[in-house]
Amino acid sequence: MGYGDFKLLAALGAWVGWQMLPYLCIFAALAGIVLSLSRFALGVTSKQIPFGPCLSLAGAAIYISQESKLVWLMLG
Repeated sequence: MGYGDFKLLAALGAWVGWQMLPYLCIFAALAGIVLSLSRFALGVTSKQIPFGPCLSLAGAAIYISQESKLVWLMLG
């Protein structure tokens, strides 16, 4: 993780609330795994994988889904 990723995580924590940060990190890690596997399947062999887009995707998904309480009632 670069320094920009920490800043993005802090901004997302301000938007979605500190209670959602563990879910955000888990969803971002899962998105990173999917990105890594898809890059491997396509034959892209660079060593570094950008984590910012994964954080952004997870943050957007959590921010949008907070309007629907049904998703979060199922989780806890």
